[in-house]
Amino acid sequence: MNDSNSDVSISRLFQELKSGNHQAAEELWAVYFECLITVARKQLGDAPIRVAD
Repeated sequence: MNDSNSDVSISRLFQELKSGNHQAAEELWAVYFECLITVARKQLGDAPIRVAD
């Protein structure tokens, strides 16, 4: 995870989610979305962007 989310405990968020805290789901999404974007950018690199017809 990146530095902006380093203080977020994923285990705590999952525990809260199991307890019915829906805000925890939003926090989990925010953490993992940033990670997903980082991985996607690394994988795609300088691949050309295609325009749909």
